[in-house]
Amino acid sequence: MTTQVLTDVPNIARLCKLGHRESMVFPDLLGLLPAQIHSAGFQSENGPSYNGNGRNLGNQGLAAIRYTLSGRGRLRYYDQEILVEQGQALLLYFPFDHHHWIQAGEQWEYFYVTLAGREVIRCIREVADNLGPVVTLAANSPTLERAAGACADALEQKIASPYQGSASAHAVLMTLLGECCPPAQVPICRLPVVPAFVVEVEEFCRQNYARPIGVADMARVAKMSRFHFTRLFQKAWGISPGRYLGLVRLEHAMHMAREGGLTAKELAHHCGFGTVGYFRKAFRRHFGVSPAGFNVDSFQFSTSPQLPVINGRANDPAWPECRTRGGPQ
Repeated sequence: MTTQVLTDVPNIARLCKLGHRESMVFPDLLGLLPAQIHSAGFQSENGPSYNGNGRNLGNQGLAAIRYTLSGRGRLRYYDQEILVEQGQALLLYFPFDHHHWIQAGEQWEYFYVTLAGREVIRCIREVADNLGPVVTLAANSPTLERAAGACADALEQKIASPYQGSASAHAVLMTLLGECCPPAQVPICRLPVVPAFVVEVEEFCRQNYARPIGVADMARVAKMSRFHFTRLFQKAWGISPGRYLGLVRLEHAMHMAREGGLTAKELAHHCGFGTVGYFRKAFRRHFGVSPAGFNVDSFQFSTSPQLPVINGRANDPAWPECRTRGGPQ
């Protein structure tokens, strides 16, 4: 049973109100964004049936923050056996040869946030390797509040887009680093510096997605040749500029479709798509449902074979480049 001290933390109170559950958040976007919330949960397990091994997740490349609300868990990390008591958080990354379990007669209540993204994994790994895999977070810890809030948002299905999930993952990680790492230790994580031209191009796309812009316009903003820009942008983002612009447009189309009141033709016009036919095809392929069928009731964030929210097409070579009203760019 979670103690009163912890239930006074607003976001832990949210979790207790929700009850024990788990949720996946854009699980098919592994590797697409530098940081992402992959899944979250609020669980209570009993020994000895609970038994986890860090190598069982294959090569997905995930990290997790798991915070003990009551009871205790046990961790074998290298040659150490460590108790994970109430008020302590596990910093785990996968795949890695660690083992966590519960002894017979014991109970472990915890919440967790699983993160994905190459740079997030690198940071969690280096923090765990340098500071240890278990950190104590008091009830007034900003990391505790931030991580519990991200978990509650995921369980309440309030993470409306991959970009919101990415921002939340970054916020959790930066708060953890700020609380647990002295300033002199932060460089060990080697967080990447986003090139200035990428920031400028992202802002340009956000401000002008409804206009007939394309990769050539993005390259002009970056003051580069199209070839050089495309190569550097893809290196920074992991996807081509055309696909990035398409994702920005689809994100805005998603929000407009949820609000209702616009036809597919109007959505295509307002979001910068070349034709209504192409827009319908791109929307259905990305969200698994037509614009007309996309509403608050049908929009699900958990895994569902009937309605996958994101089906990973953005990183599929067959996924078409973004087309504007002026045709392919």
